[in-house]
Amino acid sequence: MVKTKFLGGSSNGIFCVDGVDLFQCKWKTTGKCAVVLEPENKKAHTFSMYEVTIKDEAFRFVAGEFKPGTWGFYSVIK
Repeated sequence: MVKTKFLGGSSNGIFCVDGVDLFQCKWKTTGKCAVVLEPENKKAHTFSMYEVTIKDEAFRFVAGEFKPGTWGFYSVIK
């Protein structure tokens, strides 16, 4: 089971981690998924896990759309 922590949401196509906009990065799929809870209503969603490189380090996260145009981002807890 993948453990995650909610990082935040985006409805404007911008979401930054350490000053880097994830929407501008190339997302590499890990082939894994995680069930996450939408923070406002606790609705469960199954989102894919991705990896990007930020400042020469791999950053794994889970992301997906709660509804069209509204994204949720979760960090993967090791």
